[in-house]
Amino acid sequence: MTEDEIRRGIITVTAPEKHCFWFKRVITNLIQNVDNRNAGKFLDKTYGNNSAVDESAQTLLSSLREKELPAALSTKNVVQYNVQWTSDGINPDASAEHAQYLEKLCTDVYNVLTDMIQEAIKEKEASEKEDSLVEEILQHALFCQRKGLACQGRDEFLQSVKQSLLDYRNQRVVILHGESGCGKTSVMAKIAVEIMKWLEDESPIVVLRFIGTSPESSSVRLLLRSVCQQLQKVTENDSSEIPEVSSHIFRFAIHPLSGSNYVWWPRSIYVETHNACLSLRCINGFR
Repeated sequence: MTEDEIRRGIITVTAPEKHCFWFKRVITNLIQNVDNRNAGKFLDKTYGNNSAVDESAQTLLSSLREKELPAALSTKNVVQYNVQWTSDGINPDASAEHAQYLEKLCTDVYNVLTDMIQEAIKEKEASEKEDSLVEEILQHALFCQRKGLACQGRDEFLQSVKQSLLDYRNQRVVILHGESGCGKTSVMAKIAVEIMKWLEDESPIVVLRFIGTSPESSSVRLLLRSVCQQLQKVTENDSSEIPEVSSHIFRFAIHPLSGSNYVWWPRSIYVETHNACLSLRCINGFR
């Protein structure tokens, strides 16, 4: 491996501790055996009959090994092996120590690569789930924005909803109902936009879902799972705790609302259905 490859692969990359390991072999008595005919395979020597250690090359190598690489990698990413020199160089057939070193090296490389691959797979899966959740949230947020802009001339009604949310702090449930086409969705979207101003002092976290506007909001199981994922994320809890089975998701979705590990007040959940718009203000002890 050349110096340029080391610099490009370790020293100049971003976060080398995540994907770079240094398996560092140190032949402790190599310099004392520099005149051995095999020594040139393990350190730079000058050419000619009176060859000796290439001091210039060794200085550069020493700087790379003892200063630059340790500065780029943490100690947990460096595995060092100290071995003694033999007249045959590194020869597992002639030295039991060398045989053990090579066996351990192979085992360590296998274990490190296995762990790195498994971790990369987990990160990729988590990233895909995260991307899917972000896309779902963004889609409903954009839909909400468009619908909210379309809501005009409802100031008196919006003020009534606002007052209801502010007055009933322990039972904040507002149900919007009406005939199809009367503008429930637009009003709900407008409320979702305005609530950030109405409850500014309480720093509300708004969770939006307009049922049927995305694949994940078209199924009860996927809808609840998506909402739970978002709630787990905003409360910095582990999303892997969310079950896959429908009945278990229902129980999980209800449980956190009263669980001691969550602080749900103030929070806002907006679910818009085809026949009604439901705004749930989740309070401690809410069912």
